[in-house]
Amino acid sequence: MRGSAACHWLGILDGTRKLMRVAKLSLGRLTLAQTQEANSDARDRSPDDPFKYMTKAPNVLRKLKGRRVFIDSIGTVKDPGPPVCPPGSSR
Repeated sequence: MRGSAACHWLGILDGTRKLMRVAKLSLGRLTLAQTQEANSDARDRSPDDPFKYMTKAPNVLRKLKGRRVFIDSIGTVKDPGPPVCPPGSSR
């Protein structure tokens, strides 16, 4: 059985590694929340709650050394490591 279809992201923010959940995808933007944040949509809309989503463009995530990771149903993080670019690639 496979885990949830949620997409997760691992990157470096404020000098520390952060594990984030992709909450929303839109054209050229990813909206992220830390994985331990519960009820994030309602909290983001509430003016009384200090929690806010983080929205980043894909190029910014690349500069932050972000990459997609997988979390299984018991919480084990599976990190395939940074992407490997073939020689001669422009990336």
